[in-house]
Amino acid sequence: MKIMDQRASDRRPIAIEVEIFQRGAPVRQGRTRDVGLGGTFVEGPGLPLQAEVELAFRIPGTRERRLRARVVRVEDRGAGLAFHDLDLNGVRALQDVIALARYGTA
Repeated sequence: MKIMDQRASDRRPIAIEVEIFQRGAPVRQGRTRDVGLGGTFVEGPGLPLQAEVELAFRIPGTRERRLRARVVRVEDRGAGLAFHDLDLNGVRALQDVIALARYGTA
């Protein structure tokens, strides 16, 4: 079974610089490989499985967007994260991140 089969939503190949926070403190930087409403894969230094993190998406020319996530998969090249506790503003922020990264506009 592929990992894709376990996802609740589709992901799009989108590369965005992110900063990863734990307990409010920055711990790592990385780059997304793909992003969807359910989660993202972040390339870069490893994160512990099940770690609770906050991702700060930084797209040039826009304000930072932060979303809470949990590390659900760890690989040599990075980690798969599942977004959680998304309210309406969080969903809109994520939709903006995807639109800005793909089309340059929200």
